[in-house]
Amino acid sequence: MTDAVSAAPIVGATVTVQGRSVISSITGHYGFDPNTTAGLFLAKVTHPQYVDSERSVEVKPFGMADFILQPK
Repeated sequence: MTDAVSAAPIVGATVTVQGRSVISSITGHYGFDPNTTAGLFLAKVTHPQYVDSERSVEVKPFGMADFILQPK
């Protein structure tokens, strides 16, 4: 998770995929259980200080999807 203006990592963003949610860490990283079903899914990211973001992401073991969020 990255701030679109400052490029700083975003702490505490909620990422929801397949009905499962995780929170981004102090480094802006997040991760799901490696046993999560692989495939193309809609991911939603929310944070009180940023505009919500939704997009399709490919879920796969050790895959990565970065979100760049706009401040509110």
